[in-house]
Amino acid sequence: MAVFQIGDVILGKYEVTQVLGQGGMGIVFAARHRELDAPVALKFLLPSLRESPQSAERFAAEARTAMRLKSEHVVRVYDVATVDGAPFIVMEYLTGQDLSKVIAARVAAGDLGSHFQRDRRCPGTHPLARRRFFALASRDAGRAWSTRSAVAARPE
Repeated sequence: MAVFQIGDVILGKYEVTQVLGQGGMGIVFAARHRELDAPVALKFLLPSLRESPQSAERFAAEARTAMRLKSEHVVRVYDVATVDGAPFIVMEYLTGQDLSKVIAARVAAGDLGSHFQRDRRCPGTHPLARRRFFALASRDAGRAWSTRSAVAARPE
């Protein structure tokens, strides 16, 4: 089981700089690509889900789907890899505010309609955006998907 600390180097090229967060499916680290001297985000499948073939396929499908999405509002996926049995996605590192906090603040201020209210299944995301993402993911996997995974989006 791969557990990383600040300063650890993954695959000889990604130096972990901080833990960004953890969700229902993965944990995300900020890292620096040592050869390119560029920031990246590394999303690892949670250890508790690594033995599940369904979870591993969902994680891989998320990366494939995100790679196909070409939008300035969707984080870019650069690569996928595995270290010590832990699959991970190498993504663009974004700076700024947490999108769910931005939306919550705008809802509280009355800047957004009630259709933007937070949803327990996928906090901080718009229902239409979830449907579009999961329609793509379902098409990739050839079956229905739950709303437990999501692609990070950039605020407008």
